[in-house]
Amino acid sequence: MSHNPSDPALNPQFRRNWAGSPRAIKFLAELSEEDLDRVAIARGERILRRLPAVMLADLRDAEKRDLARAFGRPWLRQMQERRWRER
Repeated sequence: MSHNPSDPALNPQFRRNWAGSPRAIKFLAELSEEDLDRVAIARGERILRRLPAVMLADLRDAEKRDLARAFGRPWLRQMQERRWRER
């Protein structure tokens, strides 16, 4: 019996490598607090890149990371709330 072509098990995009490969795709429910923090920082960094460089010139790396986290957390909360609503 052949599988449905849209079966996630056949689609490499949805396969998860449990060995910890950075390319592994995980769902929000599977992410640890550390992973969630990294996702929030990555999202916040995208926002920081759009700001003028003059605004960020005097900030240290730790301050930039904290600012990125502050920008990314609300977006992450929205994604988590959407996940709970869709259940």
